[in-house]
Amino acid sequence: MSKEKILVIDDDPSVAMGTAKLLEIEGYHALEAYGGAEGLRLATQEHPDLILLDDKMSGMDGHEVLMKLKERKIPTRVIMLTANRDKNNIVKFMRAGACDYFVKGESWDHHLNAIKRALEVEETISFRVSEGIPVFEEAITKSEALKTCFVVMPIGSGEMYEEYLSRYENIIKPAVDGLKIDGRQVYKSVRADFVSQTGSITRTILDYLFRSDVVIADLSDLNPNVFYELGVRHSLRNKTILIAAKGTKPPFDVGDLKIVFYENKIGGEKKVIPELQTVLRRLAETEEQVDSPVFHAIPKLLFPIADYSLELENRELRTTISFLEEFNDAALWNLPKSALDEIVNLVLIRDNSVASKNKSGFLETQLENKEIAGGSSSGYLKCSKMTTSILKYATVVNKQYEGINLDYSVLVREDYEHNNTYSHSAHLVYYLLKTNKGIKIVALKS
Repeated sequence: MSKEKILVIDDDPSVAMGTAKLLEIEGYHALEAYGGAEGLRLATQEHPDLILLDDKMSGMDGHEVLMKLKERKIPTRVIMLTANRDKNNIVKFMRAGACDYFVKGESWDHHLNAIKRALEVEETISFRVSEGIPVFEEAITKSEALKTCFVVMPIGSGEMYEEYLSRYENIIKPAVDGLKIDGRQVYKSVRADFVSQTGSITRTILDYLFRSDVVIADLSDLNPNVFYELGVRHSLRNKTILIAAKGTKPPFDVGDLKIVFYENKIGGEKKVIPELQTVLRRLAETEEQVDSPVFHAIPKLLFPIADYSLELENRELRTTISFLEEFNDAALWNLPKSALDEIVNLVLIRDNSVASKNKSGFLETQLENKEIAGGSSSGYLKCSKMTTSILKYATVVNKQYEGINLDYSVLVREDYEHNNTYSHSAHLVYYLLKTNKGIKIVALKS
């Protein structure tokens, strides 16, 4: 019996190659294409039994590829890969002929089951009609009734990978998916790993981090990039749960958050699962509004945070901050207001990163040996210092949101210095300014 042929189309080579390798391990004949045009060419030549198709690709996107597959009447099945849970987006692909969809970040076992189901279906994309869409819409609606519990934890390697996977499969997933209130399941767990050594923050992680109803974070090897974004999430949306092995010392001040400790041994889950479910139940039954009003001031189109269209402003944007006239600059910054204004005007947002530029030696003269928001700077102002200071002492002020404290330092270790840690949050501040007319960031006395 010949192997079933699966084509993976994704413009991220690491994703395409990694997925193809996993498919080969499962016994499939896997092909990979690094973009829509190449994928369409391979599909035309190879006639795969199934195509895993990324929806967001540069050049020819997933929907365009799908439509061209239909035009050419290529007899194959298509599963779309998406980070966008929007029902309209998914239905658009189903109407075009896709037989299923994957939400990036879900478990590989879940994906394998969907692949097996798709290959068992006799109908291919060429024979699909739109009459089945209402049933699919109903299925999505039922799925959306479950709250999303996003689990972020290290990926590890070797024995550590097995340990983290075991922790998820034996403690977190049973606690989350097994919780029932009035006989009905409440949450669906979704896991996305981060690489603990590099602190990589992917678009998928950011998307889930800010969209999910509840976030569970494992403190083991939690790198500063991840716990800073956790702090931003918690200050905007709340409903954050921390877990850790007994004896773990938190790498940062957890503030008002409770840590659910577990015994890292066989049988330890018997005690921690009920405790974790108690916290989840309390969060599920909380009626009052817990999101910061600032969160609702951000248009949905701006998510995920790492995917803002900065190129629309030629990838180089200036952030202008308005400061209260009565604010005593010297008390906090040890700088004259003219120097502070110059610093602010030099903060640039470019290519999803924040940088501070030195201009004619001005900053070197003004900032040498000065204390800035609890941190020192020699030569020029690091972007992390600038962003930390703006966020830590910032308030959103306009008619609708006057007096809201925009304090993103909930879980931030104040002595931590890392040039890239604060870039995503700086984007958020910029877009609050850019998209909400009348909103301005003002510095306040400590």
